Amino acid sequence: MKLFSPSLFAVSLAAFSVAALLPAETLAATPKAYTLSTTFHVGGEGRGWDYVTVDPEHHLLFASRDSHVMVIDSITGGGVANIAGLKRCHGVALVPGVGRGFISDGDGSIVIFDLKTYSVLGKIKTLPDVDGISYDPLSNKVWVVSGDGGSILSISPDVDPITGTTEKPVSLGGKPEFFVVMEGKAYINLVDRDIVAVVDTRSRKVIGRWSTSPGSGPVSMAMDRKNHRLFIGCRKTAKLIVMNSDNGKVLSEVPIGAGVDATQFDGDVFCSSRDGTLTIARETAPGHFERIQTLATRRWSGTMGIDPSTHTLYVPGAEFEDEPESVTSRPTAIVPDSFAILVINPTGVSPPYGKAADNKIYAQQLAIETVAANPDLGGIGFHAVAPGSRDYTIIAQLRDLIGKRSSPADMEVIKRDQTLIYPGPIEGSPRIASLNPLRDSSGRIIGMVVFSFKQGPGVDKLSVHVRSVALVNQLAEKIPDAAALFNPTAISASSH
Repeated sequence: MKLFSPSLFAVSLAAFSVAALLPAETLAATPKAYTLSTTFHVGGEGRGWDYVTVDPEHHLLFASRDSHVMVIDSITGGGVANIAGLKRCHGVALVPGVGRGFISDGDGSIVIFDLKTYSVLGKIKTLPDVDGISYDPLSNKVWVVSGDGGSILSISPDVDPITGTTEKPVSLGGKPEFFVVMEGKAYINLVDRDIVAVVDTRSRKVIGRWSTSPGSGPVSMAMDRKNHRLFIGCRKTAKLIVMNSDNGKVLSEVPIGAGVDATQFDGDVFCSSRDGTLTIARETAPGHFERIQTLATRRWSGTMGIDPSTHTLYVPGAEFEDEPESVTSRPTAIVPDSFAILVINPTGVSPPYGKAADNKIYAQQLAIETVAANPDLGGIGFHAVAPGSRDYTIIAQLRDLIGKRSSPADMEVIKRDQTLIYPGPIEGSPRIASLNPLRDSSGRIIGMVVFSFKQGPGVDKLSVHVRSVALVNQLAEKIPDAAALFNPTAISASSH
């Protein structure tokens, strides 16, 4: 068998998934519906931020940062890409079918980029102050509203990014802020008219104007598509308005925080506000909603995105050098590198990954045996491509995260054939982690293995590197090939 001693390098924690090795945080003594589970300290330049768009399939966040869009790994918080050259970007719409993303840039354009390379393909001129943007599969159009233009516009996803143009705008008779599209209709907040305008996306005509009273200043919107309900965040009156999307009837109202900027629906309704609160409302009787929790976030954390596949909320925020007392006055100076994303999950709900106790494969047996035989190890994780898959995921470890997708930084460990050391503490845990290429007995790289070492006297980057190389070589002797990792095996309950 060939032995290897990979080279050593170090990067920041935000770039990889060592958190998967750590014990879960202790829940608060008072049960809450939702809990702040972690904070991604993203950093980066930018005078502000706006919408966060979630790509659940690829575990990505697209965070608008004024002059650029940051692409972030939604599991690790690590940076994936940066789409630069923008003027005043607001939102991002994704159209995987054509491999393109669309950015509403407040300078009066829609910027088109490639979803694989993140390179800008071109720019389509629009009306000024384009803001909310969304793709509608039924009409196969990307729709965007223009606040100063008082209109909603559309383009085809396959439009020529250099010579293409928008289709004829639909005049709304007011200033639009955000909207949703469903079954051939666009429902659009007119913030200066206290109205929801309804547009037929086929005839491109306004077919309804519904009052949001007792709510005023409608800015944010989400929809329960199954039950045909609109959830409208009203800034002037600090109310969530629940409206029937078939006829405009107001069904319920819920008090929310000051300065609402975004609303999401995922069984419960969420309103994030600039006063640093996230209001969570729930249906307690048919058509009647009540506030069940107010979760503290950060001042000016008004926008958010949601991953419905994991029920996870992502709320962006930052620290300010000149934070005003009122949420009606915008701060002008962000503390450098303070941009962060708060990650909020349902309290007590297990992540949508496989349980270690149910993982009856050889790699799981190796994980259990390796930790048991090495008292200095606090955790271990194997990453590989499972049969029938094309993606690297966690295939074995001692926590219930089996199937969690490997991050782009994890892939760099494999591509570079290098060991990465992170000299903790990690999220308060006194550990030091190493990410290593995983080899079979012939020396071929077949994945990655992560070791989490307990810190103590004499434990440093060099000693961890030496121990990691030895453990990798020991594991290689036990793995004939990649397929062997997935061989079924009997693991006794006492082994866990």
